[in-house]
Amino acid sequence: MKKIIVSVIMLLLVVSMSTVVFAGSDMQSSTHTVYFGSGLTDVFSTASCTISVDSSYVNISNYTSTPYDYDVIMYEMELMKYENGSWTVKRTYSATAYNTDYLYGSRRVYVSAGSYKLRTYHYIYSPGDEDDTYTYTQSVTVP
Repeated sequence: MKKIIVSVIMLLLVVSMSTVVFAGSDMQSSTHTVYFGSGLTDVFSTASCTISVDSSYVNISNYTSTPYDYDVIMYEMELMKYENGSWTVKRTYSATAYNTDYLYGSRRVYVSAGSYKLRTYHYIYSPGDEDDTYTYTQSVTVP
């Protein structure tokens, strides 16, 4: 019984500390998820991307998953900034994985003040079975 009470108290302490830290920050985030068929097999996969602000940094990430291994899974993340009335690509990050059913990537990027969003291209391929899609986040503002 004592272990249960201590566990509950520790959980409440962690939750309350997390709430205080989050409430004191200017955290903004945006996530976009797309479900798409994988070509000939009509199996659903998931593609998502996320951007969040942490002081003078943006944290960007993406995830692509499939129900079984593909020969190739790749992504290309484009960090975009709103400048002079249009969105321009500031940085690009990419990765490729082979013979797997998922691919995850993330970066913490130092940026100047302004509005940012993330566009990610997701691609999966096996012989006779391929698909691709884009995911986009809403914009976040770096003070």
